[in-house]
Amino acid sequence: EIGFLLTRAQERLSIAQDPAGAAVALKLADQRLAALALPQTLPVRAAISDALVGLRKADDFDAVGMALSLRRAAENISNWPLIGTQPESTATAPKVAAAVEGAASNSSATEPWYIRWPQFVWRPVSEWFSRQFTLTRSDDPVKASARVSDDRETRLWLTAVREGLLSRDMHRMMPSIVEAQEWIAQHYATDAPDVHHTLAELKRTQDFYAGRQWPSFAPIFKAWAAAGIENTAPTAPHTPEVQP
Repeated sequence: EIGFLLTRAQERLSIAQDPAGAAVALKLADQRLAALALPQTLPVRAAISDALVGLRKADDFDAVGMALSLRRAAENISNWPLIGTQPESTATAPKVAAAVEGAASNSSATEPWYIRWPQFVWRPVSEWFSRQFTLTRSDDPVKASARVSDDRETRLWLTAVREGLLSRDMHRMMPSIVEAQEWIAQHYATDAPDVHHTLAELKRTQDFYAGRQWPSFAPIFKAWAAAGIENTAPTAPHTPEVQP
């Protein structure tokens, strides 16, 4: 059973990339070794202790905090600026409007009365009508625009990264990070603070999990083999032969 647990720990780490599962198997093996109460098992238990310390260091990442940060980013995606959209300068807008209005007044002074009459009569009426309406919020659904579909796709990729983090599924999380980075860079202005922060968080997560160094379980198996108790079979009690 101890040999099976040690092998299982190695499989969980090297194949499934699951340090938590490997740590559970090592702890169970250590409990079985402690129950044997044999002095030759002490080197095995020491090697298991070193491996557990190495696993904790290699998995020292705040996955829950990163998942919460990505969730906040997903909730704020609708405020991210798209590529090619720049906010209009509030300083130049009044100057442009004043220039247009001045040019219109100068041109209207030289126009005939039948052209100027609609401007002096219909314009005040239309302005009065425009002040009779107010903008209110409506809960009626609107037709999905290109912006809505882009934001939905971004949320899907960020959600995939979060699920991979919380479930420790590296085989699903790492491709999701790459897809999320490419999608965000293609559709949003990366120099915006929120977009830049999200890309930095994705890069930090990717660098940590791609550069992890797992501890070697070779000392554990070497000490376990040196203990010489893996294939030891209990001796059967001697039964005296009965002569007829």
